[in-house]
Amino acid sequence: MSDGPDKFADLYRRGEAHAGDVFDFIGLWRESDSEGPVFEFLGMTEDEYGSWIERPECLDAIPRAGCEGGPLRKATASTNGSGEK
Repeated sequence: MSDGPDKFADLYRRGEAHAGDVFDFIGLWRESDSEGPVFEFLGMTEDEYGSWIERPECLDAIPRAGCEGGPLRKATASTNGSGEK
C-alpha cells in the first residue's frame, strides 16, 4: 500500500517516467508545501541526487544502484570515463 503519490525515482525505475520528467517533479516540489528536501520529494537518496547534480548522465545508473543494492557512486564509477572508483 502506498502512502502517497509515486515519486519520480520510483516511476523512473519502473520505466514509467523519462529522465527529463525530473524537472517537472522539481517544479511540483517548488509549488508544494513540502518542507522536506527535494531529493526526498523525488524519491532519491541524498547520494543519488548529488550524483545526478554533478553528472546528469548518472540518472541512468540509479535503477542499477537500487536493483543491485549498492551505492550510486559505485554503480556510476564505470560511467565516469576517468577510471576513478
